[in-house]
Amino acid sequence: MSDQIITREVAAKVLSIVDAGLSSGLGNQRPGEMCVEAAVCYALGLPHGDDPKCVSPALRSLKIALNDKEWSSNDARAKGMRRLAIIQLGTAGELDDVAFTRSVAEMTIRIFVPIALRVAASMKGNVAHKDNLESAAEHCETEGTPPPSPPPPPPPPPTLPSTPSTPSTPPPTPPPLPPTPSTPPSTPPSTPRPTPPTPPPTPPPSVTAFCLNSLKRWSRS
Repeated sequence: MSDQIITREVAAKVLSIVDAGLSSGLGNQRPGEMCVEAAVCYALGLPHGDDPKCVSPALRSLKIALNDKEWSSNDARAKGMRRLAIIQLGTAGELDDVAFTRSVAEMTIRIFVPIALRVAASMKGNVAHKDNLESAAEHCETEGTPPPSPPPPPPPPPTLPSTPSTPSTPPPTPPPLPPTPSTPPSTPPSTPRPTPPTPPPTPPPSVTAFCLNSLKRWSRS
């Protein structure tokens, strides 16, 4: 919704500016030298421009396209745009832009396209196509636009690749451990006994006796 308030005074001012004439293109900010949307901005006291926020975007686009077509004069343009200049006021946020666009397309196909097709059929150079053009004009008048096709169904969810089931294999049994050799208890090495000293060899009895006898004789003397 627009914050701009549309009153009878505003509508009357728009009409007075439009009746002064409308130019092709944005023009200048003077009555008789501006386009239809600039006339609305001028009446509302807005800066010079072609985008009054009180007008529906779809209707504004149509008004600009019609305003900038080739008219016979600025006065003819003003007379042709006069009703739309008033109807558009306050349509922002109130007009269904999508439905409006479809309605304009339907009206164009049912009313204006048949006129163009019949003009083409009446031309001397199109004698061979006259029947086809007339048939197309009647089709547009009676059928108009075909109903919109239903939206395509959503694509199916992606299928995940199936993983082949593998039989559960028990884990391999580890090989048996080799037998542990029995180790005898460790015995500290035995310390050999000390060998007693070997007594000196005993001299033969004759030598011993000789020594004793000699000692006795020495002690007596």
